Amino acid sequence: MATTRQHRGAAPFVHAPAPTGLGGWSATEDEENRELIAEREGLIDEGTSNPPVQEEEEGEVGVLFVHNVMAFCQLNCNIDLDVACRALGNSVYNPEEFHSVRVDVRCRTNCIASINIFSNGKMMGTGANSVEELRRTMKKIARRLQRHPLTKYKVSMTRFRVSNILGSYTFSSPISLHALAALRELHVDYEPERFPGARVKITIPKAIDTNSDANETEKAATGGAWASQTGSSQTAQDSKGKEEVVTLQLFSTGNVTLTGGRSVESMEYALQCVLPFLQQCQVANGTS
Repeated sequence: MATTRQHRGAAPFVHAPAPTGLGGWSATEDEENRELIAEREGLIDEGTSNPPVQEEEEGEVGVLFVHNVMAFCQLNCNIDLDVACRALGNSVYNPEEFHSVRVDVRCRTNCIASINIFSNGKMMGTGANSVEELRRTMKKIARRLQRHPLTKYKVSMTRFRVSNILGSYTFSSPISLHALAALRELHVDYEPERFPGARVKITIPKAIDTNSDANETEKAATGGAWASQTGSSQTAQDSKGKEEVVTLQLFSTGNVTLTGGRSVESMEYALQCVLPFLQQCQVANGTS
């Protein structure tokens, strides 16, 4: 089975216990106070209280790397974007261009997560290289909004839902895409005159999708961040019943790009479905 690691992370991406003292990704009061004091004094960037993880060489054979995670969540109240812009450091708010506050946060894994906050309480996060890191960053934004004196309501994060994960994998040898496309056991979309890679779509069973349990209690809409409250409810119902499909872009060099998964387990499942066919079509040289 392929090893899974976060981009620039030395530790496995999943199946690792939560860091000691975080209590489900929420820092203790002493840790939070030290972070806030250091941030106000300009000693550290937000989210870098711990030393960054050492960079790991990309393109390692047999390792599934996660490069980007996109997720949505819902705050339990409407947000005054002017107040949010003043409460958060390193934020950008230009209502003439886009009706959201964007906050760039440096995460513990030395990646930059971009968080967009909308007036209807929706938050969209992208740029992190792990689900846990993005969840922790979005919860930290909610806590900062709650602490601001101009905030009139209790702010808390709910309905966290991953919508897309971008990953990459390097096969041990080059692949013959023509031989792969000729296989009857696998549906391969390969048009070399239009695109040099072959595309394979794998439908993920609901038992593999780790977000299916959360969908039963958390009706989060993947596109609801731009929608009204009524439209968000309808989109949430559509998203709940939408099946999960992971798309793999396969190249003759052995490089594989994976998109569309909502969990790392789903990405691993799709990769394991394709690996036996890649082994059948591997070649000794770089020709396809």
